[in-house]
Amino acid sequence: LHRSVMIILQHESGDRFPIGWITIEGFEIRNCWEGIKGYNIHDSTFRGNWIHDNLNQGFLGSGTRVVFDRNRVNHNGSFLTCKTCNKQHGLYANGTAWTITNNLFYDNLGYGIQLNGASGSIYDSSKHAGPEFAVSHNWVIANNTIAYNVYRAGMVVCGFNL
Repeated sequence: LHRSVMIILQHESGDRFPIGWITIEGFEIRNCWEGIKGYNIHDSTFRGNWIHDNLNQGFLGSGTRVVFDRNRVNHNGSFLTCKTCNKQHGLYANGTAWTITNNLFYDNLGYGIQLNGASGSIYDSSKHAGPEFAVSHNWVIANNTIAYNVYRAGMVVCGFNL
C-alpha cells in the first residue's frame, strides 16, 4: 500500500526557501505517510483539522510564527509494524514563535508533541530559510489535552536551543 503526504507546504524553488501566510482549516487528513508536512513555513495557521491514521507523523515541520489551534490529532504511527517506536508522533516540529493551543492529541504511537530543538541546533543555510527556522525557542504550548500515547509520553522537549 503506497501512501503519500496529504498536505505538503514547500516553496516552488525548493524546501530551503520560506513559504507562508497559509491557513489550513477544517480538513480531515488521514491515511497518508504524514498528514501535514511543512518546510520553512511562516506566519501560518492550522486550525480545526482532524489529523489521524497516518503512518508517520500527524504534523511534521519547521517554521516561525506558526499557530496550531483546536486540532484533533490521533492514531498516527505504524501500529501494525512498529513495536516500541520512539518516532511517529502527533506533532513533531522545530522553529521559533510557535503557538500550540486548545488541541486534542491522543492515541499516537510516539509522543503527542515533540518540540525538537536538536535538529536546528546548528543553522544550515542549505536546509533553513534563516536561523529562526532552525533553532527552537519562544513557544507557547497551553490548554492542550494529551492522552493515551502508546509508547512515549504526552510531550517531549529535546535539544532545546535558548
